[in-house]
Amino acid sequence: MIYAYSLIHLIFALSAFLLWRVWDRKPDFSNYFKVAATVGIIITLVFDFTGIYILRFWGYYSTTYLEYFAIAFGTYVIATPLFVETLGYFHLQFSKFKLNYKFNVTKSGAFTLFMISSIVLWGTGYIIHNNHVSADWPLLIGLFIFVLTFFDSLGFLIRGIKGPILSVFEGKIFAPLSVLVSGFLAGFLWEILNTYFPLWYYQNLPKNELFGVPLLVIVFWGTLNMAFWVCTNIVFGESYKSKK
Repeated sequence: MIYAYSLIHLIFALSAFLLWRVWDRKPDFSNYFKVAATVGIIITLVFDFTGIYILRFWGYYSTTYLEYFAIAFGTYVIATPLFVETLGYFHLQFSKFKLNYKFNVTKSGAFTLFMISSIVLWGTGYIIHNNHVSADWPLLIGLFIFVLTFFDSLGFLIRGIKGPILSVFEGKIFAPLSVLVSGFLAGFLWEILNTYFPLWYYQNLPKNELFGVPLLVIVFWGTLNMAFWVCTNIVFGESYKSKK
């Protein structure tokens, strides 16, 4: 059953990506598998190790490594370009709304933010892991902000690319909304699919739900989109960002 459900998720991922590209009038698919094979696999392993073994927020119904590979390939890896495209597109749209101020973020400032977010994330993960603390809203929203800051600072340090968080310093106060909107679009439908064809489950999260999907899971998909978007731009440069 795991393989059948994984195939359904894979077909959903491919269809969603192709439909998005057609809607966004970008028929070139040459980078698709290159992106999926590099960024998708790396981020999948990092996020799953953190979420399953450190934070204990989710798990899979798989019992073998082969089943896990089928799940990961059918969801995270194949869907990576969809996540990259949606966040890149909405980041571009929300960045058009600017306030009349600008604070210049330097590499040293970005490095400071990177180090602070790294320490906070690892420290929080250590506390949750060793004390079996059930996460609540303030803690998880804080984690959400620091994860975004971590990836945004990393992208700026390596490629000079300012994402949704650092864009706020340039007066683009609505830019962070791109993370939530893209997470909702690319992740919420996925979770609805998972309720009918279950491959993973969640635990130790607040019970607030929307159509059976924990609300914080939508936030999680936003952070995952951010990770994919930043890491894709690190690997391939800004050329892969949405130009619409």
